[in-house]
Amino acid sequence: MSANTKIVVLRRKELLYTGIFAALGVLFVILLLMLLLPGKAADTSGTPDSPDSTAETAMPDNVADLGRIPQSAQTEDVSTGAVADADAVLDNASGPVGTANTYIPGIYTTELILGSETVNVEVIVNDHAITSLSLADPDETLTTMYPLLEPTMDSLSEQICETQDLSQVTYSAETRYTSLVLL
Repeated sequence: MSANTKIVVLRRKELLYTGIFAALGVLFVILLLMLLLPGKAADTSGTPDSPDSTAETAMPDNVADLGRIPQSAQTEDVSTGAVADADAVLDNASGPVGTANTYIPGIYTTELILGSETVNVEVIVNDHAITSLSLADPDETLTTMYPLLEPTMDSLSEQICETQDLSQVTYSAETRYTSLVLL
């Protein structure tokens, strides 16, 4: 019986590297399992799950708060997010009947991007009606590239100021796409 002694030499540096890589491997497997396995992911963002949710959301800066009108009397245009008073009846001489103010008076602008050019659309409103819609300082290159832009805006402005209703706006087949972009 001879004793064969085997001597194993472990270096501290190799043990340290092995331990670090083993810990990183375990951490990687745990993270991979958390990402791939379905779990109880609670939505903590505060956004409602469905459009008919009753949770109150914050109004954007460019939308007027019409809190004085009861929710049952408001109608919302889903395409634009605009809120209008359903009980107000438009009277051309004196504005809406039965309401103090329908709009917050002011000049509102938004930027419209057409290709590589931009143009500002300006809407002027008083307490009771939209008084003017126009293109604010259209560039010469823009009017050259889009020749129907200004005449179409003038036509839409006339109709909107007269009827105060976007659903009653009409346009020809020639200006259909330009009108839709502007609306």
